[in-house]
Amino acid sequence: METDKNIRLSSFELIRIIAMCFVVISHYAQHGLLPQIESKGVIVQFLTMYVHTLGAIGVTLFVLLTGYFMIDKSFNLKHFFSIFIETIFYSWGIFFIFALFFKDYIIFTPKIIYQSLLPILSGHYWFVTAYLLLYLAIPLLNKLFYVLDKQTLARYLLLFLVLWFVIPPLGPKIKIAGSSFDNFICLYYIGAFIKRYGLNFLEKNFNALLLIFISEGIICFYQITFIVIHFLNRSWFMHLSGSNSIFTTITSVSLFMILKNQKINYNPIINFFASSAFAVYLITENTFVNQIIWSKIFHCNYSSNLLYVIFNMILALFVSYFVCIIIDKIRIKLFANHILIFIENQCNKIYNYISKFI
Repeated sequence: METDKNIRLSSFELIRIIAMCFVVISHYAQHGLLPQIESKGVIVQFLTMYVHTLGAIGVTLFVLLTGYFMIDKSFNLKHFFSIFIETIFYSWGIFFIFALFFKDYIIFTPKIIYQSLLPILSGHYWFVTAYLLLYLAIPLLNKLFYVLDKQTLARYLLLFLVLWFVIPPLGPKIKIAGSSFDNFICLYYIGAFIKRYGLNFLEKNFNALLLIFISEGIICFYQITFIVIHFLNRSWFMHLSGSNSIFTTITSVSLFMILKNQKINYNPIINFFASSAFAVYLITENTFVNQIIWSKIFHCNYSSNLLYVIFNMILALFVSYFVCIIIDKIRIKLFANHILIFIENQCNKIYNYISKFI
């Protein structure tokens, strides 16, 4: 979530852009196409289900990035509060805009009001809730990471992968707003392991591409099986292609390695679009926005024609991303500097208060 052009190569910022594109296009499928998927042809059903799985890859990439960059950094309270306040800003802002100007388009239920006013506590933005909890745990996670040697870490990671990604019934799930916090911890440690020790086998792009081809091929096979003969029930299908899928993890780690190794130097255009990726998620996944943007603006279900679905999906991705970028740059211009100064002052006060007891 951080941006520092003096430290990060733009290849890592490109990962953030790709990850957010995966998330947005997944939301297009989830909110726009999946509600009426039974009326689609087999090919459109397959495309919808496959695109929906990309969101899990996007989420995994974000957590891998966090582990990669935070394993050798100290806890930053200012960064924690900046994410918290940005989430509140968009949730409250969108809520009041719709309440004042678009109330005829949305049914305001007590649940929706609760989610809008307390977006993190309610789990409305489940990723933010899980990410902030993970961020709070980083000091402890980092200390534990450096206590263990490479071989011990590798053994524990292999065990975690088996328990939490291969054999889900045996994995102790700590549910945090729709996600599994333990999955996030495991992915964080994978990103940290890559940063400190690397993954020699995946340093070659051919090997990484081969693993992506195999894991995504298995997911596609199960999707076709699910659509054509309903061989698997829905819960097993979601496990095979969701955020806790071993295939999703393999694809995400392999893609991360490929992009990491591109060594793209600082590029202002890439960093410009990457710096507001988080805002794209907060806007497009807002309860009010996603009820309108996919069905009423982009008319996802206007046609079941394959070419229309593909073209409209790409159009929706680029337009929504670009519009969200503009909105976020306006927010930064008008509010961010004042908010960051406020956050910094409050963080200093908190540090000074805590230091009295240490």
